[in-house]
Amino acid sequence: AFTTIVGIGVLILAEHPALKSIATLSIIGIISVVFVSFTVQPLLFRFMISSRREKGNTPMLLPNLIGSVAIFIVFIGGAFIMTLMGVIFLIPPVQKNKRRKLFYHYIIMFFAKLVIKIPLNVKKVVINESNEDFSKPCIIIANHQSHIDIPLILMMHPKLIILVNDWVYSNPYYGAIVRMADFYPVSGGFDEGLNRLKGKVADGYSVLVFPEGTRQADCKIQRYHKGAFLLAQELKLDIVPILLHGVGHVMKKGDNFVKGGKMTVKILPRIPFGDTSYGQTGRRKAKEIGQYCRDEFYKLRKEVEVPSYFAREIVKNYIYKHPAFPWYVKIKLALEGNYEYFDSIIPKKGTIVDIGCGIGYFPFMLQYLSEDREILGIDYDEEKIEIAHNCAARGPNVEFLAGDATTIDLPRADTFVLLDILHYLPKEKQGIVLNRVFGKLNDGGIVIVRDADSSLQKRTKGTKLTEFFSTKILKYNKTEHDLEFVSRDFIIEVSKQNNMEVAIVDQTKRTSNV
Repeated sequence: AFTTIVGIGVLILAEHPALKSIATLSIIGIISVVFVSFTVQPLLFRFMISSRREKGNTPMLLPNLIGSVAIFIVFIGGAFIMTLMGVIFLIPPVQKNKRRKLFYHYIIMFFAKLVIKIPLNVKKVVINESNEDFSKPCIIIANHQSHIDIPLILMMHPKLIILVNDWVYSNPYYGAIVRMADFYPVSGGFDEGLNRLKGKVADGYSVLVFPEGTRQADCKIQRYHKGAFLLAQELKLDIVPILLHGVGHVMKKGDNFVKGGKMTVKILPRIPFGDTSYGQTGRRKAKEIGQYCRDEFYKLRKEVEVPSYFAREIVKNYIYKHPAFPWYVKIKLALEGNYEYFDSIIPKKGTIVDIGCGIGYFPFMLQYLSEDREILGIDYDEEKIEIAHNCAARGPNVEFLAGDATTIDLPRADTFVLLDILHYLPKEKQGIVLNRVFGKLNDGGIVIVRDADSSLQKRTKGTKLTEFFSTKILKYNKTEHDLEFVSRDFIIEVSKQNNMEVAIVDQTKRTSNV
């Protein structure tokens, strides 16, 4: 800015009008650039990146922003239309007209479907093995993860009444809709609510309750309160449990934007009124059915939360950090099969040290696939460690350190992982690193070494080609000397010297990485 104003802006003192015009345009242009750089750009950066990372959220993407704005517009517009139609159709004395009330609930169901279907980058899956259609009134209980939970269930059937919190009941935007739809505030009292809900149940309406009482930021199912189960006893209704998965990942608690992902709704079999297998009292049923839902939710997580489920989330962590990183991580995860094999052989619980972790995508995958893993990533490239450390995915059980594998103080661990790093070290240091790792391994632990087997001479040419692109063309990996590839005989010899059993897994045809 200074050099432009001094170099060209000084021409404003010239007598020639053309030179004055050029100088004026230059001064106005550079002042505008400075203004935008110090106001608009920092605000955008904070809004889309830094403030989101502080809350543990990945950076904002344009499709997410467009989808979220579209949902907001539909929500506000729908709230206005539903309020207006409620005033027209439900004003006294026809407020209790059952046909008009049902029509109003169909309108609510329509807008709920619209809100759910707008984000095209969100996949929706409904599992309904018992073919539940909610034609018979029941108490619906569901875990609570996000604001999207309510429209996700309201879209299933028009005859639904929700028990809501006071802030929902008195909300200035949609409180009128809640009241006209006969949704009931939980603070209204059990006896009063019972009398009001009896009439709705007689008309064929089911009651939706979130027994946890609030949204759960960690997406786990917490303790169920007894209110819903006492209500089922008094109203003599069956109970239909619903499990919601991925909704909290698509729209996290505390985040007002929808991001791409997958939402799964699983409707569990109806629990008939009078079924005493979960106890007889409301308190006992809350405990037993709550545990049943947690067990079924755990099974659902095992089915859904496979490595490919988290791949997209991991890639998002590297957006805006470097132009090539999102593509590199995406391709790397695809080539590695999202590390599914490594997840299968690494214990789900224990301490894991990844030496040569790079920018951290492998530790993040291990973390997502098991919360009981304590993971430490080590790399000698400080810039990569800084990037990994500042990813939103980094949870409390993941840490990163910059250091040389030959000298850094290694902790004791149940698993050590060395993926494609030994050939970056001189041969004498390769043995030092392996001996250090074996010396820090807990009893019964495993060491996973993947590297080019130099005895496979033809396939090692393919490995050398990939390393040439990585180190010379893309310059992703730094090298201080020529690469030295090891042989399987060397690995086996050092391993057996440390009383290790050795297994060789060869999963590639184009390279010698085994």
